[in-house]
Parts: sequence; C-alpha cells; structure tokens
Amino acid sequence: MAMTSNGVKKKIAIIQARMGSSRMPGKILKEIAGKPVLWHLLENIKHSRELTDIVVATTGKKEDDALEEFAREYGVNYFRGSEDNVLERFHKAAKAVGASDTDIIVRITADDIFMDPYIIDALITFFDSTYPYYRLMSNSLTPGFPYGLYFELFDVASLKEAYQNATTEFQKEHVTPYIRENEEKFPAIAIESRGVDFSDIYLSIDTPEDFERNRQIIEYLGSKHIAHPFRFNDVVSAYKHLRLSKTST
Repeated sequence: MAMTSNGVKKKIAIIQARMGSSRMPGKILKEIAGKPVLWHLLENIKHSRELTDIVVATTGKKEDDALEEFAREYGVNYFRGSEDNVLERFHKAAKAVGASDTDIIVRITADDIFMDPYIIDALITFFDSTYPYYRLMSNSLTPGFPYGLYFELFDVASLKEAYQNATTEFQKEHVTPYIRENEEKFPAIAIESRGVDFSDIYLSIDTPEDFERNRQIIEYLGSKHIAHPFRFNDVVSAYKHLRLSKTST
C-alpha cells in the first residue's frame, strides 16, 4: 500500500472542478467575501486530520488554466485530465499522487463548499475500520443530508476496476455508478442522518441564486465571528435563520 512519510495509509480528497458550468460559468472562482468559492472549500477541508492529500482534479481545457493557477498559488495538488470522462480523471489523479489499491479516496465536488472536515475525518475512520468489508461509503445513498454536503468514499482498487470496466457515458461521467451497480463486488454502506431529515436544505452552487444563498450564509457566519472550518450545525443553523428571515419579510 502507498504510505506517507509517517507510514500512514493515504487518504486522498479529490475535488472535481471545472470552469465550464452551463448554468453558471466560472462559478468555482467567483468570489464570496473577497475569496474564490474553491478557496472556501479548501479552507474547510484543510483542517482534516485524516486526509493526507488534497487534489484539485480539473480538465485540460484552456478555460481551466485559471484553476491550475489558483491551485499553484494556494499550494494544493492539482491534476488535469478528461473533461467528460471524470472517472478516468479521478483514476489518473489518484495515480499522480502515488495512490495504491488499499488507499482511500474521498470524492468532493468544488461547488459544495461547506464540507465539514470533522465529518470527513469520522467517515474516513469508519470506512478504514470496516475495510475491505465495505468498499463504498456515502451519505447520499439514502435521503437525509443536505444537498451539497454529500460524501463518497471508496478504495483505489474499486476506482481502478471501475475505470477498467465502465462502458457507458453515465458510468464514466459520474465516477461511482459502476461501483454502485455492482454491489456484490463492492459492498456499500449508507451513512444516515440519525432520524433528522435535512434533505430540504440546498447548499450546492448550481445557479446564481445558489451562489447568493451561500454568500449570505458565509457573511452571516462571519457576523457571528464563526470562521473556517465551518461546522455542519453552524451552516445548517445559518441556512434556516436566513430562510426564516426571508419568509417573514
């Protein structure tokens, strides 16, 4: 297995990011509180104690040169690969940081900026303790978590097998469908929200309206002197406060 200099198994966050969004082009580097969207995500997850590597995985398109430049300036790993075959991009990004079969991948999308590093750490620890009995772990398999706070964890061996055997465009575009469709080979476990349903909360940035919502959340948290890393409860509380305020006006 691949090891860090401290002899620890690699646990790699791969962030899929690109500038070419159809509904909101360039959103990943659009600024909130004077910093790009991607900066806010990185400022959260860099506080993880379990992650050994963070990789921004973008495309080879000219428009994504800006993401490479940002990654260089921020000081985070980056990888450039296929625009449409995101599964291939993930596989090659993992190889680029020296990942081996039993290492762990945490899949994150760049427009989900409120990832809680302490939840990431808890899931990594749980996944590692059950491996290889479970090969996929996610909080999106069943409803309950807010949209925009989804995680997927899987081992590099499963990623490699998906890359080698996926045949449909859907399997290649979304990274884990091949793994999910073959549960007999890749047993999966769903992380649930313990009886509290947050599925009506939308935190991902897909549209200008979503961007404005996240901007308001970050500014509200700042007004309460809450800084990165943003915790799950603080983000949810801010969301509900702002929604309630909007409803009452």
